[in-house]
Amino acid sequence: MRCANKLLVFLLILVSFIENTTAQSVTDQQQVLYLRRLQLDGKFNSEFSFQQRAFFNSSVDLPEIVQQFSFGDKIAVKGLDSNQYQLRILPIQKLDVYNTHHIVTINDGSLTPNVGYQTQISGGVFLSHKKWSLQFRPAFQFAENRPYQTFYTNHADMTWQDYYQWINRIDMPERFGNNPVNQVLMGQSAIRYNLRSSSIGISTENIWWGPGYNQSLLMTNNAAGFPHLTYQSLRPLRTRFGSVEWQLISGKLKNSGVEPIEPRRVYDTHFLYEPKNNDNRFISGMMLSLQPSFLKGLHIGFAKMAYLYQADANSPLDYLPLFGFFGIKTTAAEKANRKQMLGSIFLRYQMEKEKAEIYAEFGRNDKPMVPLFFMDELTVPTAFVAGFRKLFPLRAHRSNIELGLEFTQLSLNRASLINDVKSWYLGNFVRQGYTNNGKVIGSGIGPGGNSQLMEIAWNNGINRIALQVERRIHNNDFYYYTFDRIKDFRRHWVDAICNIKVDRQYKNFLFGGGLTMVRSLNYQWWYMEYEDFTPDGSNYFKNGLDYITFQGQIYCNYRLDFRRKTARK
Repeated sequence: MRCANKLLVFLLILVSFIENTTAQSVTDQQQVLYLRRLQLDGKFNSEFSFQQRAFFNSSVDLPEIVQQFSFGDKIAVKGLDSNQYQLRILPIQKLDVYNTHHIVTINDGSLTPNVGYQTQISGGVFLSHKKWSLQFRPAFQFAENRPYQTFYTNHADMTWQDYYQWINRIDMPERFGNNPVNQVLMGQSAIRYNLRSSSIGISTENIWWGPGYNQSLLMTNNAAGFPHLTYQSLRPLRTRFGSVEWQLISGKLKNSGVEPIEPRRVYDTHFLYEPKNNDNRFISGMMLSLQPSFLKGLHIGFAKMAYLYQADANSPLDYLPLFGFFGIKTTAAEKANRKQMLGSIFLRYQMEKEKAEIYAEFGRNDKPMVPLFFMDELTVPTAFVAGFRKLFPLRAHRSNIELGLEFTQLSLNRASLINDVKSWYLGNFVRQGYTNNGKVIGSGIGPGGNSQLMEIAWNNGINRIALQVERRIHNNDFYYYTFDRIKDFRRHWVDAICNIKVDRQYKNFLFGGGLTMVRSLNYQWWYMEYEDFTPDGSNYFKNGLDYITFQGQIYCNYRLDFRRKTARK
């Protein structure tokens, strides 16, 4: 408890550093990863850890192209003092996606898991006055939401019973209703009071914590952003021990309100589906990253999240991320195990001369994760993300070749945990699990998933052509829980993914897209029995129910150039 109080005092002291500033953040993932490539190439501030994907227009000298396509043009308003007021029209962003057979996309924010056509368009304004700033960027979304094959009706009744062991512990529908989706969202909006090195505000922006490029354990852009209070650093704060970055949040999660497939299915005279408590859920968390002054290039940090139902939040401490964190159960909800927790520690080491980096994140589910308890009770569910990335300069064209590897494992490594259905992001008490509006807030591969990814790309500034190949395993925990008992080792659901991505800037347009081909092996863990099966098992392994699906994406970011119009006049 003393440690928590000291940390709280330290964070409150930071508020005393105040000066006039604005806070408009870069949230577009292509641009954030462009800044990270620039840092590897020695062309961007090395103090930033990239373990928090938030960059503000007043906190660091950003490349002009990022300023243009993230912040838009400043507009002079007659009668308003430009030294006190600032008005910007944000770039217009449009994304179109088409999926042919079944869902393959992850890390797509507020997009609906969809087969068919889907589009999203967003834009808005930014206004600041002295220390206050408002960013209003709503998004309109339409999705065809065509029907597609979900969990197979022909699975055995006992397999359906096992399937609902997961469904009853997480709010993650396979399909969001039967009708097209039309919705308007708050998108990447925020109102802030900005201090010298930090900001306090209310936001619906997506948050990403952790060093991974494609996956992270606690906070990603896989789900839509949720409304939250935030206190975070605007830039690394220099101390005698090194540079510090942080963020504290407290927010509200949304339930999907969508029933799973076949919710009236019965087994052994009992309904398999157990309706969830639709009470509001609150979430709180913190991230702290340090670059030690005596270890150049090294960034270390930790993060922690906790969530619970509103009815169980009977103490102000249940809304704060600092308590229930150091292994001490403080509130009634924590003592009754009604407040669920997960956390991680992470590091990133940048090798400046080699233009390379290595990074890793290690997490524990349903248990607070802090350095003091790193090796304590490792019988709880654990997971990791690890990766490597390097640039190979091409002198002739001021471009480079980029090579990246990333490995993610969420599947459990102990039979006892699998038998107790302790998969990542599931909730035994808060049975919506670690989700917002029906999608996991953390890694998009979901409970029990694994991923091995390799990427090679040609970069020339923000222009880029990339090839990704990935092997993605769907919910291995369910596979072992269900099919190990019958010793059927053919049913792993594995996706072999090939993805080509292009990013290109031309005048006022930043545009690009991707084409993804996925071969799903043993889709939905379904294995077809063949009539020519031989008793000696010589043809035991054959193709299961395999599908190939394609997904196409096109995005466009258009910057309205008011300066040019003013000059013409």
